[in-house]
Amino acid sequence: PDIKGTHLLYVEGTNLLDKVWTGDGFGDETFIANGVRPDSVAAYILSPDLRVIFFISAASTISIVQYNNEEEEWVAIDAPSLANVGVLQPSGQLAACLAEDGKPRVFFQNADGHLVYLDGNYNASVLPTAPVSLGSPLTTFFIDNQISVFYISSDTLIHYVKQEGDSWKDYTLA
Repeated sequence: PDIKGTHLLYVEGTNLLDKVWTGDGFGDETFIANGVRPDSVAAYILSPDLRVIFFISAASTISIVQYNNEEEEWVAIDAPSLANVGVLQPSGQLAACLAEDGKPRVFFQNADGHLVYLDGNYNASVLPTAPVSLGSPLTTFFIDNQISVFYISSDTLIHYVKQEGDSWKDYTLA
């Protein structure tokens, strides 16, 4: 993790791996975790104070690993509130970002197909969205200093749900 460059997370079999693109080529491969859902995605939060990865486990639950600088290895993080989240939609994706308070925010599609938000303490809330296409890709951006999550709705339009203070509002891209 001290390597400068662009980190590429990928799943091979049930292993989560990291390669760093240095600009000239890929560096060595680093093992992150096993027990990952095949063909799934992961979200890497990388800041000067935090190195954490969220991924989908083989059981379709959210798992978290954090880099331990002293041990120089990735360690699993136990977040008790994640036990209440349940499982993700079988083809569901996830996305994450770092909020202004320095804590990660995670977004995913639950088993019922709803878009769910995990706050900085990993408490879950269903977001007020249009029906989300099963397996929709998700991505996050900051727009006007507020978190926005982009997704594809079941009507095949691109939507985003934007945080507005303590609430969220859904929009359609024109």
